Amino acid sequence: MEQIIAVIIILAIIIGIIKVGSFLWRLIGIAFALFLIWIYREDLANWFNTLTTDGNLHQWLSQAGTFVQQTVNQVGHWFSERL
Repeated sequence: MEQIIAVIIILAIIIGIIKVGSFLWRLIGIAFALFLIWIYREDLANWFNTLTTDGNLHQWLSQAGTFVQQTVNQVGHWFSERL
């Protein structure tokens, strides 16, 4: 649970950095995000390792790839019918 919270916080910081236009705020935000990544590096590494080994990441990515291929083929077929 702590890993998920850390990832959410890091993503929120990155989104905040993008939204704020000041260079100083961007620099501070990036430094803070790197600081949080450094603090939670072992937890993030364990979370990513669990995701890739126990979470069937390969199966999920292959299903996503198949979905994208089918969608592109359907859109291409739709355009070929319209032309």
